[in-house]
Amino acid sequence: MTGVATGNNISTYHFGDYVFDVKRRELVFGADSDAAQTSKTARFSSAESLIFCYLLDHPDEVCDKDLLLDIGWQGRPISPNSLNVAIANIRRHFALTPQILDIKSTPKKGYSLHLNCKVIAGYGYQEPENVVTDAYPISDEIIAASSHLTSPDTASSSGD
Repeated sequence: MTGVATGNNISTYHFGDYVFDVKRRELVFGADSDAAQTSKTARFSSAESLIFCYLLDHPDEVCDKDLLLDIGWQGRPISPNSLNVAIANIRRHFALTPQILDIKSTPKKGYSLHLNCKVIAGYGYQEPENVVTDAYPISDEIIAASSHLTSPDTASSSGD
């Protein structure tokens, strides 16, 4: 449960033309394009954000419905349809680009997220490896201090 685990410092997920800002619970489409004014932002609810982060951390795995309910609502009482609504809301944000991301339902088991691109997790203030930016340069001290936190193998999302 990388993106939502206590003490973890994943701040963003980059995939395709999307960036998901974990703390702001915002999905930005067109973030990597040259024209910043063409990017679009969508806000996720707290439960949607937690569920989406978990699915991003466990691509191609069927994630149990009860586990997703616990992750999204942390034991709070909810209606029986809340998880279905949250998944529908997440899917809606990707309706225009179904070739990037698909969330499949497995009856009586759960949901699985399938991506047709690589996911790169951004940690703290550090930019992901393949994103070049002049706006927020990273000093050598920050890179050296954070190098023990991540390695190229852990920067992309994978199963447990």
